[in-house]
Amino acid sequence: MLKAGAFTVATLLLGTACGVGDDGGPTVDNKGMNGLQCTTTYTTKGSVKNVPAIPDNDGDGQPDILGCWPSGTWTFTATESGGDGVVPACSPAGKIEPQYEVAITYGCYPAGKSCAPTAPPENAGEYGFDVQMVTQVPLRNHLKYSSGGGGLCEGIFEFYSDDGKSLWNFHPVLAADSSLAGQGEFQRFDANQYAP
Repeated sequence: MLKAGAFTVATLLLGTACGVGDDGGPTVDNKGMNGLQCTTTYTTKGSVKNVPAIPDNDGDGQPDILGCWPSGTWTFTATESGGDGVVPACSPAGKIEPQYEVAITYGCYPAGKSCAPTAPPENAGEYGFDVQMVTQVPLRNHLKYSSGGGGLCEGIFEFYSDDGKSLWNFHPVLAADSSLAGQGEFQRFDANQYAP
């Protein structure tokens, strides 16, 4: 019985190892991803300040949100760390700001609506987060966050040049002590990557 179980485990382990290796990703020769020309990687570091307490809107004595609580001002820097080893490093790399600030605010949305349990349906809002750029970056952007990323929350902050061919993509990760550490990249493409 023990031998049969060991064989099953070994078979499962070997079976799951199939497919490891070349995944057909971008190469220098074929610019595999939408005409990717080059990539420069970054490390991000910073902290989240002005973090409000997690609310108890339903009055049960427990925080309404467990896990990822992104609310506060995310302040981070990006330091160049090289290329990605697949496509050439960008030379010159795209200009980065000395510091980035993103405000994530928890509240009742849309503005002017009520999140009270007794609010009539035509005036009812929903609790959620608003993500806004504080640093004035002269680029189009997509700003969001998600749970995880190796920490409580991960910021996903993308900035695009006017023609959409240059992309700055930063992923600072929030730890329990309100510190931020993560990675990012600058990429230059042959084609527009921006989609509103």
